[in-house]
Amino acid sequence: SPDGADSLEMTRHFQHLLSSLSSSADHSRRHQVVRLIADRTQCVVVVVVVVVVVVVVVVITVVVVVVVVVVVIEVVVVVVAAAVVVIVVHVVVVAVVAVVVVVIVVVAAAAVVVVIVVVAAAAALVVAVVEVVVVVVVITASSFLGNERYTQWTKNRTPARACRDVVKFDMPLDGLILEIIERFEQLGLVSDTALNVWATLFTAPTCLAKFSETLTTELEHLALPSRYLAQVTTADLYDTGRETARWCTLSLKSSLFNFLRCP
Repeated sequence: SPDGADSLEMTRHFQHLLSSLSSSADHSRRHQVVRLIADRTQCVVVVVVVVVVVVVVVVITVVVVVVVVVVVIEVVVVVVAAAVVVIVVHVVVVAVVAVVVVVIVVVAAAAVVVVIVVVAAAAALVVAVVEVVVVVVVITASSFLGNERYTQWTKNRTPARACRDVVKFDMPLDGLILEIIERFEQLGLVSDTALNVWATLFTAPTCLAKFSETLTTELEHLALPSRYLAQVTTADLYDTGRETARWCTLSLKSSLFNFLRCP
């Protein structure tokens, strides 16, 4: 019949819309993974630069302290020692000691810098890998849960029962849509054709406004008789107490309700 052909065509249309929404979400998640790796790399570079600056400051301070000590020792030797030979020998010995101390400090500082850089880079790499693995696991789990929810809708032919199965995921509009489905079941207005509409809304609730606009444009010829639409009041939609339901009330009444027909 014409109505059956329209229902089949609309089911295919919303399945295609669901696939497009899922592809866009996967691309956004991959972009988030790339940004996460870039942020961790930037943190490693900042840590290395800070460590190098601190080590250079420490080395300069040590050298200045050594020079001051040498000068003080030389002054004391000059005052105490009377012989020129003793003064010269003392100065040479102190200079050699100072050079040896500076070399030791520089080598030790370089070794510390290398160790710190290697440890910081390894730690940052491990953290980045762990976070990427966690993100990939979360994305995979989310995708699996989304597919599982759609499977529940396609296998379970009672809309309100399937709605209760997925409402535990606490999506922003779960409560509102549950109220709508239960209300329409009470009025005997839920048809099999509407299942794909509800599945799409549960999979991508943030696209409700665009989805309603599409329904308004393409499904005006499926409008319910006015006596059915009149039985669903605005108060019925506000029973859930969710503020997020208010901005989409008019779109739901003008498009989604029009799509639901008597069996």
